[in-house]
Amino acid sequence: MSWWTYVKGFVEVRPFGRTQAEERYILETALNHLPRVTGSESDMNIHIVQKAGYDMSDSCNEFEQRTHLGNGRRGNFETQGTYYLLVEGSLRDREFQETYRELQKWLCRLAKRVSVQDVMIEVKAWNRNKLIRNDKGIYTQMLEDVSWINKDSINWCEYLMWKPYGTHRMVGYPEKLVEKYYPEIYKKEKEYEE
Repeated sequence: MSWWTYVKGFVEVRPFGRTQAEERYILETALNHLPRVTGSESDMNIHIVQKAGYDMSDSCNEFEQRTHLGNGRRGNFETQGTYYLLVEGSLRDREFQETYRELQKWLCRLAKRVSVQDVMIEVKAWNRNKLIRNDKGIYTQMLEDVSWINKDSINWCEYLMWKPYGTHRMVGYPEKLVEKYYPEIYKKEKEYEE
């Protein structure tokens, strides 16, 4: 006879990012680097659902360049910063405490990297169950500061954002993009750095 534990619920998060594509990339990358919640046949599944509508708009793209190419009113880029992570799993050969411990480790690591707004996850076994909530904002408070707020700190997800490059008119573009599409500017930048 096998032991089973079951996980189901959601986590509301707000990842860093200046555009929808950058937010999604950062969220997916952060999720790919979290510890797993395991079972002998399959691990916990995570489904990303972007909240409908938009809650931000900007006239700059991810390279901090002003543009009028957005899809919103007056050419602004409209983005939705809220995502729901739906989690579910039927985890075989796992006792309640093992699954609960792995899920807490997963949640805490997630909360350090992206802003966790709300949590409602049920962990259940044949003889016990527990509902995990973001009571008193405990997971929200775990978010590591970003360098533009606290110069002595850096959030792991900052490494995933486009880094500004250059001192001339290409400021804001990633170095590899400047090197590939603007080789003459890239060459001048390298000479200037030496």
